[in-house]
Amino acid sequence: MTIMSPDVQELRRIVMETHYSVAASDSMRLFKERCISSCLITAGKRSVNWTTVVRLYLAAYSRPEIRKDLWAHVLQSESHGYVRASSETESMVNGFVKGNPMALGDMVDVMLDSA
Repeated sequence: MTIMSPDVQELRRIVMETHYSVAASDSMRLFKERCISSCLITAGKRSVNWTTVVRLYLAAYSRPEIRKDLWAHVLQSESHGYVRASSETESMVNGFVKGNPMALGDMVDVMLDSA
């Protein structure tokens, strides 16, 4: 089933209400290594926390046009301008998503923990 016209405001709300307080899973570590650490440009010595990583992970598995909106929203909300996507981010995320199915078990744990 595909939702043709998702409510982007509602997706933003859901993503921003997600928190990551469980131990980092292998899928989250891999995503952070391949798509966050290598593609996001941080100012100073700031790093991206795990809650931001999981929010970007959830957004990564959205349709590309929705993903861009969600990533921009997360980065703007979370980083106050200290983090931005590099020019390689989109291709890295596309490659990651194609080669790695969403870790649904990990996401269920995260969503239950965020409830």
